[in-house]
Amino acid sequence: MLQFAHRYYRSVIGIFFITIIGISMLFLGVDVGGGPQQTYAIKINESEVGHEELKRRTREREMQIERALGENYRQFAGQLLKGLQQQVVDEIINENLLHQAVTEEGMAPGKQFVRNLLAQLFQGNFSMEKYQLLLRQIQTTAPAFENRLATETLSLQLRGLMRHVSLFPPEQLAEQIFRQKETLYTVSSFSLSPEAVRAKVEIPEDEVLEQFFYENQIDYEIPARIRATYVRFPAESYRKGVAILEEDVEAYYLDHEREFRIPAAARIREIVLPLKEGDISEQLKTEGIADELVERLANGDDFLKIAKEYSQDSLKGEASEWIARGTQGIEFDSAIFSDESPLNTITRVATPKQIRLVEILERKDDSVKPLDEVREQIEESIRLTDAPIYAAEKARTLFETWQEGNTSLEELVKNEQLKIEKLEKLTSLQDATTPSIRAIVKEALEQLGEERLLVDVGTELALVFIDEYRELELPAFDDVREKVIEQYRTAEAPALARQIAIETTGALVGENGETLSENILKERGFSVKKYSDKKAQELRELPFTEPAVQEALVSQTEAGILASSPLDINGTQYIIQVNKTTPPNQSIFSEQQDALKQQSSQKIARLLEVGLLAHLKSKGEIDIAPAVFNQ
Repeated sequence: MLQFAHRYYRSVIGIFFITIIGISMLFLGVDVGGGPQQTYAIKINESEVGHEELKRRTREREMQIERALGENYRQFAGQLLKGLQQQVVDEIINENLLHQAVTEEGMAPGKQFVRNLLAQLFQGNFSMEKYQLLLRQIQTTAPAFENRLATETLSLQLRGLMRHVSLFPPEQLAEQIFRQKETLYTVSSFSLSPEAVRAKVEIPEDEVLEQFFYENQIDYEIPARIRATYVRFPAESYRKGVAILEEDVEAYYLDHEREFRIPAAARIREIVLPLKEGDISEQLKTEGIADELVERLANGDDFLKIAKEYSQDSLKGEASEWIARGTQGIEFDSAIFSDESPLNTITRVATPKQIRLVEILERKDDSVKPLDEVREQIEESIRLTDAPIYAAEKARTLFETWQEGNTSLEELVKNEQLKIEKLEKLTSLQDATTPSIRAIVKEALEQLGEERLLVDVGTELALVFIDEYRELELPAFDDVREKVIEQYRTAEAPALARQIAIETTGALVGENGETLSENILKERGFSVKKYSDKKAQELRELPFTEPAVQEALVSQTEAGILASSPLDINGTQYIIQVNKTTPPNQSIFSEQQDALKQQSSQKIARLLEVGLLAHLKSKGEIDIAPAVFNQ
């Protein structure tokens, strides 16, 4: 272990500083292409990882996320699973590289450490049943799973070594972290957007504008357009014209008998005794009253008299209207509509909320309404069903007639009482304002040369006559000159904003140290924001949220411009001026020294691992099968 540390110490420390400059080396040596004969998903030097293993690892991670989120899994799964495959691939590559590095040094996985890892998976509650269930869920075997844990053991041991190496970081690093966290900055942010300088873009000669016009002619093209006259055939217009045959009515009646069924019903009178929810003693008391009343009624006591005294409903023992089966609950239906419940006797109906002592006065079985009673309803249903078919057939018949002669569309449909509609203006597909018009324009553009069309406009058919067709055309430059000027300015504005920002930065950092007033900056189009006595991490707006800006800011020890050139973020130019830095009180450092050293140690350990992985990747041969990211 110590030999490994000494062997890699110099190179790792070197990589530590390289990593601070740029971690872009991370993927050097990674070949994502791969050859055509791959049987593996990932190959790291001589070690191969199959597609099934990759699937298992990905599924494991999904299960970990699912267990961690619990009921919230569905809500956040989409966001958390995005890029999961790439994360798993990176983990596998890193694990294998570290494993290979320590194996070359003769390190072997400790069995006890593997057992400890296994126990940690079950939070100390290990059992073979739970272990077998886990193996089934991730579709692997015990030897394969424990071999993976052994590999992870070596990686953990190596990471532990790097933490050990970094346990005693230089005191200067702890002080640096302290200063970066606690220094207060008074800064100004000057931002210049393309929109702010757009009006300042000079209008060039027409020769330049015409060249811009032709280079971007697709933006000025007028798409193909039509004018048309059309008639739609809505089903409603033909509903009354649908012929109804007696056999159709009878067939519908038989096929839809359930629609016309009248459920069984009963007329009753009852005594209702509510049950007090959650109070068992009161419920038992009510049960006793019910038993007593049933006995009294069986002995001939007057039902109405007892109901008026005890019943907690509005009828108080009076006869009800007809009550249909299915309207009073399962308990009521089972008791009242059973053949075992005769008329004029007391039937007890118990629910969780009440006891009902019911006397059935009358009862009738379920039945079907007579055909004559529902005939009009059936005929209307048939009309609603057949009207769209009837309307479509009418449209097709008229279209065939129209194609055979020279009749105008207006003459063709004069007896149909349909509305004749027009597209008065030339209309393109982009201009279509409704689904119907869009369908008409689309069909017309696909059937070039056809004047008469039958078009499905969604819920109905339409007969269409094309009054005029215009092909795609490019307007004359003079007709769109103003639009060209506006688009030219928009296109040139980012470059002008950049130029102004560079000139302004040059003035601010020049040898003469020119001081530009806020008014001058605003005249140039800049927006100015000021921040007083803020820690770097408290600046949570652009451009300070950019990592490069944060890194530059915490390295700034005196007033001045943060960079020699403006920062470009999504086309907006930023200049950052540090007006004052206030270093922290050194006495606070003494109070936080231990915690800061621990943070320094953790930072070094992370950078050492990143640096070592970058070093191993640059030396190794890594291949990822294309299918891994094409699934």
